[in-house]
Amino acid sequence: MKMSNEHIDYDLLSKYLDNEASTDERQQVDEWVASSDANAQEFTKLKKAYALTNIPSFNADMAWNKLSNRISEAQPAQASNVRQLGAAKSNNRIKWFAAAAVVLIAAIVGLNQPWKTQKIQLAATEEINKSQSLPDGSTIDLNTGSTLTYSENSLKKERQVTLSGEAFFDVHRDESKPFVITTEASVIKVLGTSFNVNTNGKNNVVEIFVRSGRVSVTANKSGSSVELVKGEKAVVYKNNGRLVKLSDPVTGDLFWKTRTLEFKDTELDTVIGVLQNIFKIKISLADSTAGRLPIRTTFENEKLEDMLSTLAIINCLQLETKDQKTFILHGKGCN
Repeated sequence: MKMSNEHIDYDLLSKYLDNEASTDERQQVDEWVASSDANAQEFTKLKKAYALTNIPSFNADMAWNKLSNRISEAQPAQASNVRQLGAAKSNNRIKWFAAAAVVLIAAIVGLNQPWKTQKIQLAATEEINKSQSLPDGSTIDLNTGSTLTYSENSLKKERQVTLSGEAFFDVHRDESKPFVITTEASVIKVLGTSFNVNTNGKNNVVEIFVRSGRVSVTANKSGSSVELVKGEKAVVYKNNGRLVKLSDPVTGDLFWKTRTLEFKDTELDTVIGVLQNIFKIKISLADSTAGRLPIRTTFENEKLEDMLSTLAIINCLQLETKDQKTFILHGKGCN
């Protein structure tokens, strides 16, 4: 098979990249690549386009339909190459030819280069949180076991990311490009603000807590939406899409990041609930009336045992430790 120095038979190249080419066919491709720098560059682009076919979300028919609408805009000198791809669309290598068409037509009509749009995933291990600066100037802190995924080009255009787990966002303000976080139950949209998102909330919910600025939250299933400002929180139930806004919540949402808890005349029952949620423990009151005691204190970088001891001392209670996960507070509190 004779090939020019400028172009290559795409069916032959697809066999080469599928490791289905014969020894002679592989030699033809190798010689074509080595014959000029231009051929080597085209081979690199086509090889990257071929990688698109391994992405689960790649829809070859959709890609081809969109691209075929641009064929008429091709320069006459390149038209034969476009027709070659169109003729090949009917065979069983459709995904390869659609991907190759992306490269070829992009070069002709000046489209964005999709092979440069790669998925990037940030992950925090089970032991260590991870802090990362994003290409748009935003910063993110990932809680342990969490992941953030985005496309290389998405932060330059629509600034879209996907979160699994928990993360604190400090979003660089850009009114022309909203920052959008997608979770399994919600879509969160901001221009520039700082807030926490937890997709692992208890009772099968997604929790959004705003530290500064304004945040829009939409539940995927119900379509309900709310706007949150500093100090407000939203809870989205995964099973039915129910969306609840809490205007004055007492939470420990940022404890994993700041290691600080502040209570201002908060009832002991509420404080216990926050500690149980953070540390995954059980705290009981021997006398239920003690649950109404007002707590006004701040904990900074303190161990759980020290927090419980402080609560007991300032409220005239006695702390009993049953085991590492079970505690009892005895007494009615100070008179």
